[in-house]
Amino acid sequence: MGLQLMMSKKAIKKCFAITVLSLLILCTEGERNNPSDPGGSNYQAPRINYIQPLDTTVIEGNSVKFKVSASNADYYQWKRGYGGYENVGVNSNYYSFTASSSHNNKSIWCIVSNEYGSDTSNRAYLTVLPNHDITVFYDGFSNDNNPNGWWISNLQSYIKTWISDGYYYIDYDNLGRTIGLLLHVSDLNLNGDFTVEISAEYMSGLTDSKFGLIFYASSDQQDYYRFGIENEKKYEIYKRYDGEWKALVNPKYNSAINSYLTNILKIIKVGNNTYFYINDILVAEEYISSIYGNRFGFFVSEQIQVRFDYIKITR
Repeated sequence: MGLQLMMSKKAIKKCFAITVLSLLILCTEGERNNPSDPGGSNYQAPRINYIQPLDTTVIEGNSVKFKVSASNADYYQWKRGYGGYENVGVNSNYYSFTASSSHNNKSIWCIVSNEYGSDTSNRAYLTVLPNHDITVFYDGFSNDNNPNGWWISNLQSYIKTWISDGYYYIDYDNLGRTIGLLLHVSDLNLNGDFTVEISAEYMSGLTDSKFGLIFYASSDQQDYYRFGIENEKKYEIYKRYDGEWKALVNPKYNSAINSYLTNILKIIKVGNNTYFYINDILVAEEYISSIYGNRFGFFVSEQIQVRFDYIKITR
């Protein structure tokens, strides 16, 4: 009887161990199949992290890219629309395409998912600016005879201007002053949309002196706007009206500026909004309802020599 009892105790212990092991296995399987349980990142719904699609302004015909960052995402579904929407892109954390006018004012967002759930990104709004390709005015300074009548002078000690080798040079040595040289563009409809672009290169002089584009100037050249840069990688946008200056953008750092090299400055007018570009990088957008006239040109400030490669106006 004693031997039989000992064997029964062993059998009971073995049975208990098997039961506990089975229970442990069952609990583990239950945790694995419960997506709300925090035990392990492989079994959680996806979550979008710190990178979200951003509002973007782009010129028609250029590529645009949107991006998200997500954890535990197996699938990425990009959507694009206004009111309704369409599924776009591929199963990727970024979506890029060539912008057209039909994409203007569309919103872009992404839904990430896996078998346990999904998460939706912020909506980014896309502004597509027109690519103006009809030339209204162009001067590349290839003709030394100056057919457009830019001001040429070497008579004054503090200001010299000349055309040579395909450039318009301005050498200004007056301390504390700024000079602007403008042309009247009669064929431009100021009520329409258009683009003005110049190429400017610093040659010598004070490194913090400004130079750039004058636009929307009145016939007496007293009221106008100016968009300028300096070699310290700063740009500024000012308005002059009735003898008073107003800063639309105070001097501000931007890495798009090529110090001591050629820079392309461009404004794009769309309705009452003017967009400002440096070397094809959008740096500012301003609401400008007052256009004083259709004179455009260049300016340089104190003690600096700058040469301009071209000015181009398109619609």
